[in-house]
Order: sequence, then structure tokens, then C-alpha cells
Amino acid sequence: MAEINLPNELLSPEDCKVVFDRPGMQWRGVNNMDVFAVRYHHWPYHSTHQETMKPGPKYRKLRKATAALMHDFTTERLADVVDRVLNKWIAENSSKKIISTILQRELRALCISILFELLFRESISDTQLEIFFEAEENLEKTLMGRALRDYSKRIKQRNELERILKIHVESGEFSVYMEIFNNSLTTLVDHLGTTVFYTAVQQALECIYHTMAVIVQRSDIKDQLEPLIDRNATVLKYSDVTEDKYLDCVLSECIRRYPQFPVTTRAVSDTFTYKGQQFNKGDYIMLDFFTSNRVGWDQPCEIIPERWFDWSVNDVPSESTPDKGSFIAFGCGTKRTCPAKHFVRNLAKLI
Repeated sequence: MAEINLPNELLSPEDCKVVFDRPGMQWRGVNNMDVFAVRYHHWPYHSTHQETMKPGPKYRKLRKATAALMHDFTTERLADVVDRVLNKWIAENSSKKIISTILQRELRALCISILFELLFRESISDTQLEIFFEAEENLEKTLMGRALRDYSKRIKQRNELERILKIHVESGEFSVYMEIFNNSLTTLVDHLGTTVFYTAVQQALECIYHTMAVIVQRSDIKDQLEPLIDRNATVLKYSDVTEDKYLDCVLSECIRRYPQFPVTTRAVSDTFTYKGQQFNKGDYIMLDFFTSNRVGWDQPCEIIPERWFDWSVNDVPSESTPDKGSFIAFGCGTKRTCPAKHFVRNLAKLI
């Protein structure tokens, strides 16, 4: 068993996409540190985290449920909810001076409020927001190595999520998901906990943090976005925001420069060779996003939104062209990429 770091001198980032789509590369591993890390960080929802599972019936059910969830989160409803939640927040905070550390906390609360309303079609109460916020904050601190997971805060969040879901399920809602999960409320709670309130919140926040920081620091970027901001000062229009070419370029460039997570991993289940690189059964593969997303670009460490102008609006680039560098985000390959990648991008752009 060996550890193989990618990309390397034999395999480019584009080769990595091919390798990661092979049938024998679809699992995070058996007893490796990455699986244990995911299970630790995502407790108590770890049993349904897709990245810790082998391909099979349960994994396919989770992917199907996530796809159904993203279909329910229509773009128009997303814009409506974001507009309502943000207007409420602006009204409550317009006279306050908000420094960056406070803004990070506020953004987390906003994301939780938006996702809660999307999921349950009702506003989150102050008590519920506090419960979910404390669990999410503990997750972020755990991921950053600044705290151990707090059992009491996370169990409190899970119990509240189960209580709310039970009410909605009994009223006939979430029938599609209950059917997928054979009427198991426990599985539904775990799936929504890790997909919506852990993964989606964290990925959206990473996009928002880095993109907002770049906009604040770069007056030239801010100036080009001013017309879009002015047009949406009173009513947020989904089409206006998502079809804005320059905003899409800024977001793509920030994701390229600041990936949401540094690496993704796989375990080899079948021995094979690709372009001279030997992969043996049991090998542990680590793909470095920071390295991958700097290959083939001019001035790779600089933020240059204009380099994305020839991509179509709202496209999430997944394949390089001869005049483009590598871009890998939201996972690698087509079989294990994040099913919520479009949703996260749209949420980040709207906020």
C-alpha cells in the first residue's frame, strides 16, 4: 500500500479527472485517516455522509435524494428567500458598524436562515437559529483545528432537526425523500443534516468569504460590480444576478484561487496503470486542489476575473480547453463530484 500524490510528473490535472472516474477509484478508503476525519468532523450525521461510502445501493439512494433536494430548491425560490432574509437582516443592522469577524458570524447565520426556509418553507426562530448556529460554528472550528467537536451542541441540533422534520413528514411533506429512504425518518434526518446544514453551509461560506474579501480589497473589481449592485438595491432579481457575466467570472476565479477544501482522496480497489503511473489495490490517492488549479494559467496566484470571459454564463467549468489551465472544484471527476455545486454557486452569487 502506497500514498500517491496527484498531480505529479506523470499525470496532469486533466489526467486526474480521467483516473478519478474509473470504477476502481470511487471510494474514500477503508481504514485511512480521511474516512476517520470525515466521520469525526461530521458526527452525528457521519453514517450517511456520501464520501465515506462504497458505491452501492445506499450510496445511490443518497445521491438520488440530494438530486431531488436540489430540484426542489428552484432558482426563483432561492432568489425570493435570499431577498427576504437579506432585507430583514439589512433592516436590523443598517445602523451598526460591522467588522470582518462579526460579518463572518452574520454570514453563517444568514446561510442557515436561508437554507432552513428553503427546506421547511418557514422562517427559522431565534431559538432554532441559536441551536443550529452553535453546532455549525463548532463544525467550522473543528475543521480548522481550533476546537474539538462538541457533543452537546451537535446532538441538540440533530434533535431539533428531527423534531421539525417529524412534524412536516406527518403533515405529508418530504414524501419523495421518505420513499427513497424506505420511510426511515432517521436516515432522512442524517442526510439533510450533513447535506444541507453541514456541507452546503460550509461550502457556501467558503465561496462567500473569499469572494467578498477579494471584492473589498480590489477597487477595480468592486467598480465593475457596482451597476449590478445598484440594479438590485431594492428587489433581488435572480436573472439579473445569475446572468451577470462579470460576477460569474469573479466567483470562478475566487474558487480557482481559493478552493473550498485543499485536497480530495480516493482508495484504489482494482490495480491498473494509466500513462505510466501504477495504481495498486489499496493505494491511497491524494489530489491537491491548490496545485491543480494553478497548472497552465498565466499568473496563477493572481486574481484575474477576465480570464473566464470565454466561458458561458453560469457554466461550472469542468473541462479545460487548449487555451485554458486546469480547474477542479467541488470534487474531481463526474461520478463523485458535488451534486449541489450549481446551488452553492447561485447562493454565493445572490448573497
